[in-house]
Amino acid sequence: MNALFGDIPVNPATWRETLKAMPYLPITLVAVAGHMMLFGMLTPVMAIYAQSFAVPDWQIGLMITVFAAGRLAADLPAGHFASRVGIRPLLGFGLLLCSLGAVLGALAPSYAMLLTGRVMQGIGSGLFMTAAMIYLAQNSDRRSRGKVMSMFQGATLVGGAFGPSVGGLAANLFGLSGPFWVAAVIGLVTGLLPLILFKETASQRDNPQQSGSRGMLGLLLILPFLCVLLANFGFFLTRTAGQWQMIPLLADQRYGIGPDQLGLAMSLSAVANLVALPVAAYIVDRLPRASIIAFSLLATAAALAGIAMADSAAMLFAGMIAIGLATGIGGPAIGAYAVDVVPARQQGSAMGMLRFAGDLGYLVGPLAIGTLVDVGQLGYDGGLFINALLLVAFGAVFVLGGRRLLITRPHEHTHPLEPRRPLTMTDRIWDKYLSEEDKAVFASSGFGSLAEWGKRPALLVIDVNYAFCDEKPTPILESIKKWRTSCGEYAWDAMPVLEKLIDTCHGKGIPVIYTTGTQRADKWDAGSWAWKSSRRQDEAHSTAPLLTSDGLDGNEIVAEIAPGPRDIVIHKQKPSGFAGTPLVSYLQLLGCDSVIVTGTTTSGCVRATVLDAFSLNYRVTVVEDGCFDRAQANHAINLCDMHAKYANVMPSDEVINHLNGLSQGMYDLPSGAGMERVAAAE
Repeated sequence: MNALFGDIPVNPATWRETLKAMPYLPITLVAVAGHMMLFGMLTPVMAIYAQSFAVPDWQIGLMITVFAAGRLAADLPAGHFASRVGIRPLLGFGLLLCSLGAVLGALAPSYAMLLTGRVMQGIGSGLFMTAAMIYLAQNSDRRSRGKVMSMFQGATLVGGAFGPSVGGLAANLFGLSGPFWVAAVIGLVTGLLPLILFKETASQRDNPQQSGSRGMLGLLLILPFLCVLLANFGFFLTRTAGQWQMIPLLADQRYGIGPDQLGLAMSLSAVANLVALPVAAYIVDRLPRASIIAFSLLATAAALAGIAMADSAAMLFAGMIAIGLATGIGGPAIGAYAVDVVPARQQGSAMGMLRFAGDLGYLVGPLAIGTLVDVGQLGYDGGLFINALLLVAFGAVFVLGGRRLLITRPHEHTHPLEPRRPLTMTDRIWDKYLSEEDKAVFASSGFGSLAEWGKRPALLVIDVNYAFCDEKPTPILESIKKWRTSCGEYAWDAMPVLEKLIDTCHGKGIPVIYTTGTQRADKWDAGSWAWKSSRRQDEAHSTAPLLTSDGLDGNEIVAEIAPGPRDIVIHKQKPSGFAGTPLVSYLQLLGCDSVIVTGTTTSGCVRATVLDAFSLNYRVTVVEDGCFDRAQANHAINLCDMHAKYANVMPSDEVINHLNGLSQGMYDLPSGAGMERVAAAE
C-alpha cells in the first residue's frame, strides 16, 4: 500500500480490528442468538399446542404461515425507517414485541388470539432482524464484512440449536404454555440489552437514507443486487421447501427413515453449516463474493439432486451435510455482497429488501413446490429437482452478469448509481447573488463540475474557537462588542453539523484535525493582522488578555466540539492552516489524499486553507452548512467561487453519506495516550 497516495488497504481486517471498530457487535450477536432461541423453543410444542384448541389439521399450519407473513410485512418498513428512528429502537422494541406476542400466546383463550400473538412475533422478528443486518452493514466495511456476517449466521445457528431443547424442557416443567412464558422472558431480557447498552451517533440517527418505493426501484436496477436478492430467495426457499418438506417426505417414503434419524440428519447439516463459518469468514473477505455465492448455489443444487437420486440412506445423510457446508459458505457472502454493491445511503432499504426476498422464499417455497409436485405428479424427488433447477438458474444469473461481476474482489466495488449533485452552479446558497449573465458564464465555461472524491480524507475544523463563536448563540452585532472576530449566531447554526461530522469521523476512524490561533502575550507577532483592523491595533496595546467568563483564552476551541485525545490540534498565525504549520507533514504521515474543510470564516481562513490544499494537489470538499462567516454575502459568494474552481462545496448529509461508505480502520491515528493529562494541565 502506498501511504502517501492513499490506496485503500486490501488486506482483510483482523478479528481484533473488527471488534474494536464495532463495539456493539457482541450485544447485537447475543440479541440475535436470544431471538433465534426464542422461536426455536416454540417448535416442539406449536403443533400440539394448536391441537389443544380443537382446530382442524389444516389450520395448524397457520402458526407458521401468519408468523412468516408478519415478518414479511415488517421487513421493508424496517429498512425504510431505520435511518429515521435509529437502529437501537428497532432492535429493542422488535424483541419486546416478540416477547409480548409470546405472552399473548401463553394466555390465549382462543386460537384466533394465539395467531394474533404469532403475527406480533413475526412483525417483531422482521423489525429486529432487519435492524440487526443494517447495523452490521453500516458499521462493517469491505475488509471485515465476511467475518461479521459469519458471526451473525453463527449466532442464529447457536440460538436455533439450543431453542428446541430448552422449549422441550419448559414444556415438561410448566405444560404446553411453558415455552411461551420462557420465550417471553428471553425476549424481554434480550430486548432490554440494546435499549440499555446500545448507543448511536447523531449521524446514525439523523442521516435519512434514500428509501421509499423510488429508492427501492433504483436498487432493483443494480444487477449485482438483483442477483443477490434471487440468491437469498433461493436459499430460504431451499430451507423450507427442500430441507423441511421434500427431504423428510422422501426419506420416509424411500428409506422408511423415522423422525429420530431424520433429526440426526438435520443436526448434522446444522453442524456442517456451523463448521463452514470460519472458512466463510476467511474466504469471503479475500475472494470475489459473487463467485462464492454462485458456487454455493450450484453446490447446494448438486446436493439436492444427489439426495433426489440417492439409492441409500447414507447418501441422503451425505447430501444433508453437503447442503450445510454449501449454505454455510454462501450465507455470509450474500449479506456482505449485498452491502458492497449498493450506495451507502441506501443500505437500510437494501437490507430490508434482502430480508424480504428471503422471507418470501421461506413463505412461498413449500406451497409452490408442493403444488407443483401434486399437480404434476412429480414425486418428492421431482420436487427436489425443481428446487435444484431454481438454484442453478439463480447461479446462472451471476454467470450471465459477466466476468467482471465474478472476479471483482471485496475492496474493488464501486457504486455507479450513487446519487450525486447536479454538475451545475445553480440552485445553491449563492444563486440569489448571481446575475443572469453570471449564471450564463458559469454554464458555458464548465466551472463547478464535481471532482471525484478522494480515497483517504481528513476532516479539517478551522478556527472554531470562542473568539470566532462567542460562548453561546448571540446576535452578531452584540457579540462583536467583546469578540471583534465573532460570527455570532451564525457560528452556532453550524455547530450541530460540525458535531455530526466529527462523530461520524470518530466512528469510522477518520482523522480530525483542528486549527486555532496563537500569539505572544505582547502581540508582537500579529504582523500583517494589525494592518487591516483598527481594533486589532487597539488590542496590541492592551496588557490584559481577552478571556471567556470561565477564564479561557479566546483561541480555545469551543467545548461543544472540543478535540478528543486522538484528534490533532494545529496552532497557526496566518489565515491558511498550511502557512507555517506542520499540516502537510501530518497529512503525509496519515496517507491522506484529500481534505474535508469546515469552520470559519468562509471568506478568510477556510478559503485560504482550501486554496493551499488545492495548490498542493489535495482533493478538497467544503461542507456548505459546516462553514460560517460574519457577512452572509461574503459567505455565499466565497462558497460559489470555491465550488467553481477549487473544491466541491457539498451539504453535510452528502458528505456524511460518503464518509459512512468508507472502509473502517484505514489510518494509523495517534493513540491519545497521556493527552487527557496534557489537556488538564493546559
